[in-house]
Amino acid sequence: GTGSITPIGNGWYRCSINGTFGGADAAGGLNIFIVESGTTISYTGDGYSGIYIWGAQLEAAEFPTSYIATGAATATRSADAASMTGTNFSSWYNQGEGSLYTECATLSTAYNGSVVTASDGTLNNRVVIRAMDTSSRSVSIGVGSAATQWSTIFTSQTTAMTKFAVGYRVNDIAFTRNGATPVTDTSALIPTVNQLRIGADGDGSVIVNGHIRRISYYPLRLTNAQLQALTG
Repeated sequence: GTGSITPIGNGWYRCSINGTFGGADAAGGLNIFIVESGTTISYTGDGYSGIYIWGAQLEAAEFPTSYIATGAATATRSADAASMTGTNFSSWYNQGEGSLYTECATLSTAYNGSVVTASDGTLNNRVVIRAMDTSSRSVSIGVGSAATQWSTIFTSQTTAMTKFAVGYRVNDIAFTRNGATPVTDTSALIPTVNQLRIGADGDGSVIVNGHIRRISYYPLRLTNAQLQALTG
């Protein structure tokens, strides 16, 4: 297996280990030891020092996830996918033009994950930025039942923190990633939308599997140079 220790502030550390159990190990469990060295599982102590342990969790997954509160039985939780609707959305969103910026790192490149989506609650009318696999769209702008007015693919997706930006208005689209020269298009309509989803697509599907560091929205179509500078 592999392990990690990450400081999270105030003297606390997040310790994790993941690996594959098999054979005789299948009946094993998770043990926590206080040790004096990396080779001896023992600690004589000093009579007064100690440690606090909180949030111990054992799960069947390829990687550690955030804490899931449980009681007397195992539990699952809904995906972390937030949405904004009604006047909370319409009070600041510009239907005519705009720009979206995201920073996201995924835990795998083998799937599609929508980082941020402005939509009408469907997969038709939407502007979506994705952290995606090598065969799917990095960004998609859809209008009506035809769904895809414009889209583009970056085929070198990694699990590293990645910066995306798209600027859009009628017949004027630009998209870039990590400071690359923007991909542009001069033929596309812009959808009318009524909500914003974070970590999911327009209908709540295609949930991102990773970490979102930042999302920014601009109520105008930023210039290509500005989009490139944002992601550089």
